Amino acid sequence: MSFMRNMVRIVEVGPRDGLQNISTHVPTAIKRELIQRLISARFRTVEVTSIVSPKAIPQLADHEKILTDPLLKSHFQRPDIRLPVLVPNIKGFKRALDLGVKEIAVFISASEGFSKANINCTVEQGISRATELAGHFHDTYGQALANAWEAYRCGIRVFDSSVAGLGGCPFAPGARGNLASEDLVYMFENSGVPTGVDLDRLADIGEWISQQLKLPNWSRAGAALLTKKRFSSQNRAKDQGSAIGSFQWKEESNTEGLIIMRDTMTVKLILDRPKNGNALTASMISQLTQFFESCKNDTSISRIILTANGKFFCTGMDLSKESSPVSKGGNATTDQFALLTNLFQSIDDAPQVTIASINGPCFGGGVGLALACDIRIAAPMRASR
Repeated sequence: MSFMRNMVRIVEVGPRDGLQNISTHVPTAIKRELIQRLISARFRTVEVTSIVSPKAIPQLADHEKILTDPLLKSHFQRPDIRLPVLVPNIKGFKRALDLGVKEIAVFISASEGFSKANINCTVEQGISRATELAGHFHDTYGQALANAWEAYRCGIRVFDSSVAGLGGCPFAPGARGNLASEDLVYMFENSGVPTGVDLDRLADIGEWISQQLKLPNWSRAGAALLTKKRFSSQNRAKDQGSAIGSFQWKEESNTEGLIIMRDTMTVKLILDRPKNGNALTASMISQLTQFFESCKNDTSISRIILTANGKFFCTGMDLSKESSPVSKGGNATTDQFALLTNLFQSIDDAPQVTIASINGPCFGGGVGLALACDIRIAAPMRASR
């Protein structure tokens, strides 16, 4: 009984809330397959669509096609599956009854202004319409998971989320980014709170729908699980006779001051200005920042190693007139500092494991470069006679 009290029910709202504010048309067939896949991942509650005016939300103009689809209609009869439909008003509710809908969802807002603009009622009126409350959080400020956990501590046991973090409200500018289902399931399962959802299969669905929509996969847990799976698969496929820990590096890029090497899912960034102590020029900082930014949604990379050629790891920023605007003083100094801090932030935000392989002394910004990485590897220098 204690186990059941701790269990949560995840309401997957991707087919409705995840798609409703996408401007390009999503075919009904894709929506239908998304619903099928989510059910196969053991979601027992999937919000399939909303009965709303096509003028208000054009993406959901096919709601009747969804609700009359023969395969989906068969799921409506299953006692173990709940397929609610969002209705904003009485007119939508009556139409839902006509279409044989067994469960509806209504929404309420925490603020009077948004409630009035969104569903034309007060917060109190909205609360009076609900028979059961669920937590629904957006990740606009990166606080969705924290809010969900706090709501759980307050007694909420039902939570909305969207596969791959798709969606948001079309009537609230900037409120994009629903809480990703993968992240929510990962948090609860690793906290000992069962959800019943197949997380590995869910991560695959998040990648699939992101590719179908040509959108980034916003789930960090999903991206990490996919990277781990691909890395394990590639390791199993490698020649069993090869030496453990050996790499077959291939050069991908060689520009002034920076070499990029790669072996399967591992990338090595090599600072290549040994005569200058591998001091960072504005160009090197820009190249490194662009690389880490491009890796944010690249699940084909699992590890990034940062090292250098020569006796030094990095002696900080190059202050020469040819290499840096710092020597010019004024705003240029502030701009260069911003470039460096942006690089550190990009490294810190990278979903891959970042490793600083410190091959020699580092100073100033070089220390910051190492500290921005997840792992630092170094050894004491031998004293020469």
